[in-house]
Amino acid sequence: MGKRFKGIDILRIIAMLFVVELHLLSHGGVLETVSKGTLQYAIAYLYETVSYCGVAIFGIITGFVSYSKPHKNRGCRFFSLWIE
Repeated sequence: MGKRFKGIDILRIIAMLFVVELHLLSHGGVLETVSKGTLQYAIAYLYETVSYCGVAIFGIITGFVSYSKPHKNRGCRFFSLWIE
């Protein structure tokens, strides 16, 4: 079993919250309801920008954790994931 990194796990949880926030902003209709040029508009799109950063961090952490797990045949797994 691989070594657990508590800091990375906490950052992953925070990044998951950003993913949920991004879904709420876009699919929940928040970004469509704010009027352009208002403070609410600026805050909503600032949240969206920060959420996109959280999604990128979540992807990087997921790649790091899945790569650090031991596999018997890493090359074959890489190509099977690439084909998917």
